[in-house]
Amino acid sequence: AAHSALAHGAWGAGSAFGPAARAALGEPRVAPAMILGGARHYAKAKKTQGKRRGPVGVSAAPTNAAMKRSVDAHWQLLMDAATPTPLEPENLSEEDLESFAEKAKEYSRRTMAQHREWQRDINQKIRLKRAALAALPEGFLRDEATKEDLSLFPLKRQTPMVTPPIEGFYEEKQRRAEEAVSGASGRDGPSR
Repeated sequence: AAHSALAHGAWGAGSAFGPAARAALGEPRVAPAMILGGARHYAKAKKTQGKRRGPVGVSAAPTNAAMKRSVDAHWQLLMDAATPTPLEPENLSEEDLESFAEKAKEYSRRTMAQHREWQRDINQKIRLKRAALAALPEGFLRDEATKEDLSLFPLKRQTPMVTPPIEGFYEEKQRRAEEAVSGASGRDGPSR
């Protein structure tokens, strides 16, 4: 079934993956029977080779004539979009190259210094936290302070905003949501 579908046009000139498309992709010309004639067919028992339950292989995909026409008409445009455009090499002088290299090194030095400063800050905070925990009295207080909190964030957690809060915004939003769920507003959905 799959062999005959492949041999009779599933990979033919009218399909999106016809000979012209495969040639444009650089694929070698292969006989359709060789595509599915690998070791998989030889591993099956003789009695089950002829019995197929449903579509198998390339012919299983539904074909849309309009989509085929569109792909065939725009194939070169699709290939041009997928092909990277070559960049023109820049002709830079030795002085420019040296100045760019020096700027890159200076940038690397600065960013590495910022990273080391950040690491020092984090390590200092960790040391202070451990010292504060060690300063707590033995017993319940220290045990509770060192216990890991695995609880979830609150569902109605407020996130920080760049702008100051608008009076009554959240309450109005909740009221509209409740009206939309209960249908109390008399409209089909939430108002905006």
